[in-house]
Amino acid sequence: MFSVRLSSNAIFIYCYSLTLRLAIFENLLGVNPELAEQIVDKTQFLRWLLQRIQAKTHDENRGYASELLSILLQSSRKNRLVLAKEGGVEVLLQSLAVSQFRPPCAYETFTFS
Repeated sequence: MFSVRLSSNAIFIYCYSLTLRLAIFENLLGVNPELAEQIVDKTQFLRWLLQRIQAKTHDENRGYASELLSILLQSSRKNRLVLAKEGGVEVLLQSLAVSQFRPPCAYETFTFS
């Protein structure tokens, strides 16, 4: 098998470029909310967002994907029905369950003296 090792710089560049692409979608939807139905109807973006939310590791882009998903769903009943047909409700519930049982990070734990 052939494997590729990416340097940490290449991974950073990929993550940053993905953040910028997601920002473009967010800005488009902010300017023209009617695009939400077209994006879901004519692309695989909803499916991609669901796959991104299912990622095992949490990063900035996973959170951004969930924000974009909420924008797409808030603006259109039709999009919510598509989400249900795609099995998205189960994906959302599973992702919530994982985050609910995750132990708190050090910075999330506060001690008051």
